[in-house]
Amino acid sequence: MPKVTFVNYGKTVEFESGQLPYSEHGKPESLLDIALNFGLHLEHACGGNCACGTCLAWIEPKFLHL
Repeated sequence: MPKVTFVNYGKTVEFESGQLPYSEHGKPESLLDIALNFGLHLEHACGGNCACGTCLAWIEPKFLHL
């Protein structure tokens, strides 16, 4: 089960892959989509199309579990 921690909010969320409702903000299960599904606001001037750079994410290597 994927788990994402949004450090700036101090919140960790877990969800079943493929089970989040998609509301056309960002790509399905992108970090933007996950954040907005859990009520966490991330600035996204381009509507989540990966075109503007306002919703930058810094991922620390120690947290990458691929």
